[in-house]
Amino acid sequence: MKYRWVIDGNWKLILPHLPNMNLNQREVELFDIVADPYETKNRASENLAIVKEPTSQVDMWWPESAARN
Repeated sequence: MKYRWVIDGNWKLILPHLPNMNLNQREVELFDIVADPYETKNRASENLAIVKEPTSQVDMWWPESAARN
C-alpha cells in the first residue's frame, strides 16, 4: 500500500504510507475537489487545521501500523 485517503465534504486528503514511499513522495496532499476537480493545487500546507480532522478519521479506520506492505 502506498496511500491512505478520505473524502470529507469538499476535501480529499491523501496520506502517504511512509514505509512504502520514496523520500520525495512523502507529502500529505489536500484538495478541494469541488473547486479543483483535477487535483492540481495541494492545499495541505495552508490548511493544517483542515488536515488534522480527516487524518484522525483515517487513523481510526486504518491505523498507520495496520497498513503493512
